[in-house]
Amino acid sequence: MLGKIKRIIMIYIDHREILYKNYELPILILSARHVKNYIGHINYALISIHDPSDYPVTLSYDNKRIAAHVESFRDVEDGSFGGAKFEYSITDEQALSIAQFVKRYKNNIKLLVVNCEAGMSRSAGVGAAISQYYNSNNEELYKYYTPNSTCYRKVYNALLSDNEQEIINKSGPVE
Repeated sequence: MLGKIKRIIMIYIDHREILYKNYELPILILSARHVKNYIGHINYALISIHDPSDYPVTLSYDNKRIAAHVESFRDVEDGSFGGAKFEYSITDEQALSIAQFVKRYKNNIKLLVVNCEAGMSRSAGVGAAISQYYNSNNEELYKYYTPNSTCYRKVYNALLSDNEQEIINKSGPVE
């Protein structure tokens, strides 16, 4: 789309360095420890991921946080052990829920913050998929993080889907 306003992407690295790139949807990846006290300077939305055995991160009040979406799944990838699907890896339904959340709030935010426990794998996988979809680029995330490939694939497919119900119907039950 011509004339599209590009924004700045910020990738938080080692809690000290911030990289800037011109992208449509800026994405910030944080660990659970750092998202607890994150206070935005611009309107943002948050996707927070935690382990099923843990409680969600307790967040500080922030009037710049427009919305928050919480999901619970483990940092495992389908196929990690001989093609097995894991009971607590990200589901197609969770990926679809994330995609719908981003699409719902994208025009009201200037930054998308994604966090998981360490801020390295699940959040990077989700962030890389969203960055690839909206910015046609996720190279910066792969330079500094190890994105969970199952999170990436499922969220990216959910974002691409014209028929959101199709994703749910084709996945079948977890074995």
